[in-house]
Amino acid sequence: MKTLTIEERKKLNPDKAIEILIKGNQRFINRLVSIKDHLSVLSEFSHEQKPFAFILSCIDSRAPVEIIFDQGIGDLFSARVAGNIVNEDIIASAEFAVDIVGVKLVMILGHTQCGAMSACLKNIKNGYLQYLVNKIEPVYLKYKSIIDTSTNTIDKLSEYNVKYSAQLLLEKSEIIKKHLNEGKIKIVTAMYHLDSGKVDILDSISNY
Repeated sequence: MKTLTIEERKKLNPDKAIEILIKGNQRFINRLVSIKDHLSVLSEFSHEQKPFAFILSCIDSRAPVEIIFDQGIGDLFSARVAGNIVNEDIIASAEFAVDIVGVKLVMILGHTQCGAMSACLKNIKNGYLQYLVNKIEPVYLKYKSIIDTSTNTIDKLSEYNVKYSAQLLLEKSEIIKKHLNEGKIKIVTAMYHLDSGKVDILDSISNY
């Protein structure tokens, strides 16, 4: 797989960024991942970086975004926090990626069998875990009747949680909202399936 140059990255649009990620995930699940010369790429981008996407995902060890999307050094901004929640630091990181570096895509990526969702459903609030659970709990309470009657409560909560995180990011950040409404970026929500490695896009947001 050819690494895109800085100039090629600058010319990407949001739809092309989504296409690159989806094609990369297809290579991953089909065991056709590309061979990467990481040191050469690192040398090329040592003085400037131009990732094309910002991905907020969970810390789960089975969900490394560069691997599941078959991307390399310099391709992605990866922000990882348990439960892919949005807080002030995540918002600041996303604004840096969008407004300063110029990424074309913001993705909120949840995954199946998420431990953070399980902790919320079990109301586990030991130590600092309470602060994490307290951020997910409003989502559960809002959609409780749907989640509790679903065939997989953890995964259903995870789906609603990624959508809530995208909504919260837009509500909190005027900078990201401005770039979205100007058509400079898109925001997508997605779910990664641990059993198959497949990523499914849930929603694509192009204005707010």
